Amino acid sequence: MDKLRNLITKLKQFEGTLIQAIEKAIRDNEEFILALNYEDQLYDKGIRNDSKKIVPSYAESTIKRKKRKNQPTGRVTLRDENIFHRSFYIYYGSDNFEIMTTDPIEPFLTYRYGEQILGLTDENLRYVIEKIIAPVIIEKLKEL
Repeated sequence: MDKLRNLITKLKQFEGTLIQAIEKAIRDNEEFILALNYEDQLYDKGIRNDSKKIVPSYAESTIKRKKRKNQPTGRVTLRDENIFHRSFYIYYGSDNFEIMTTDPIEPFLTYRYGEQILGLTDENLRYVIEKIIAPVIIEKLKEL
């Protein structure tokens, strides 16, 4: 009976330490996680967190300006001066994390292109879970 009580006590303590360990893992990989959103999804693929193409397309005047700057024009990247992308950060909630931005143009961009421009696709979230979060959970379980 004592072994069972000890296990129950350890499991109760496990939740708190696990949440802290996961948050630390995310913080340690924050730049990588943010780059999945602004580099992989927005810039490289021109997709939102729901994996849909960012629409509407750029206006003709924007396409001309981007061509002068040697920037991609075949997809909406939401990067011109890189101010929006550099303003991304992770907000840590009590039971989740969320990618947000401090750029004052964000309300215009989310109105035009949807709130789904911020956050990870299912594919990228699955990668973060498998490569960053799952190893932490496994390690903490081994410590029980």
